[in-house]
Amino acid sequence: MVASQLFQAVITVYLIGVAFTAPILKPDAATVLSDLSTISKNLETLDSNILKFDGSRSKAVPLSESASALMREMDKTIIDTNKSAVFEPTDSATVTRAAAAIEPLILKSLNDISAKHSTIVSANQGGVTFGRLASLRTLTDQFAQVLESKLTPTNASNIASATSDVDSAYSSAIALYMSTGRGASSHSQTD
Repeated sequence: MVASQLFQAVITVYLIGVAFTAPILKPDAATVLSDLSTISKNLETLDSNILKFDGSRSKAVPLSESASALMREMDKTIIDTNKSAVFEPTDSATVTRAAAAIEPLILKSLNDISAKHSTIVSANQGGVTFGRLASLRTLTDQFAQVLESKLTPTNASNIASATSDVDSAYSSAIALYMSTGRGASSHSQTD
């Protein structure tokens, strides 16, 4: 009886030791690709909600929720990418293609949010939109920076180029909403 209890105690201590020394699985290219697929879907949802926005509260809620979902996923992707090891050349190329495929979705969403400027400002959502655009630009730049550090030099250069195009589009959209985002009135003052 004592021998069996001693054996169980030794086995338990051994298993606990193994559990604490077992390597923690790091995110890899497959994880980042999955994250990018989710970002792509979130961008499509966001753009759909931008296009549907008519100034009503009932359309503002899904627009806000889809922007928040995109920001949460971008945070997750930044963390997963940062924790990943440097990608092998094949994975680097695959992840680069997936990230580059998101660029047109971002550009379309930024174009559509710019086209909805008067509707958004009339609904007193200009400041919120300014804040979300600024946050999304920051997240996009953070992701690009982390991603570039995991890619081959050629792939990193391709991402840097795409990021430059996206930053330019963000700058235009942010400038459009800047006056409403910094506390300025979204309506003209007549007094």
